[in-house]
Amino acid sequence: AASRGDMPKKAGSNWSTPAQVNTDPIAINNSSSGYSGKTSLAYNSNSGYFGLAYAVTSTNYIYFTTSTDGSTWSATTTMSTNEVGQGFIGLGFATSSDLAFSVFSGSDLVVFATSSDGATWSTSTIENIAYWDDGMRTTFAGVSGPSGSEVLHAMYSVSKDDFGVEFIYASSTNYGATWTTTTISGTQLHGDPGDGFPYYSSFGLDTNGQPGAVFMDMLEI
Repeated sequence: AASRGDMPKKAGSNWSTPAQVNTDPIAINNSSSGYSGKTSLAYNSNSGYFGLAYAVTSTNYIYFTTSTDGSTWSATTTMSTNEVGQGFIGLGFATSSDLAFSVFSGSDLVVFATSSDGATWSTSTIENIAYWDDGMRTTFAGVSGPSGSEVLHAMYSVSKDDFGVEFIYASSTNYGATWTTTTISGTQLHGDPGDGFPYYSSFGLDTNGQPGAVFMDMLEI
């Protein structure tokens, strides 16, 4: 029988020394529910590297870098020079190609960016948002499907009035040329939207490319 010392170690039990990725301070979201950096990390399983998207305070632009080990990072490329609005950044990769997809907020816009290699990016908009308080509270970007027929998936939450937050799902089968959007739920919050409840949500895709969402709905009694 194997002794305790022979037992395999649990994944995640050992970590490398933290590495500094950039020198410019990261832009943050500032709301009554706290502060969070405008960053997103995803793994490209097709080519075996991590991708990191982040916005910096000096320009509020979004930059992209990659690493195979988390210790050394590539020179950055510029994902978007549109000033990033309040809210989070979503980043995802296809599993059948190196297609990268990101979703973030602009000035009253839901913006997306795509890249086939991480070096050059193209940006456009999913939809115009007439009103929001703190921008997109949660953001998810995912890609499904075989190479050449990928489907882009975006899920995000936006403030629509003083007490309401909508969770929205958008998809595109033509690499962002057109989008189909669906309201997942209109959540009425008890108190100000800045109380933070929309942050307590999560989106994802299953192995068949079907979207799922979990979120907190707090109703006023």
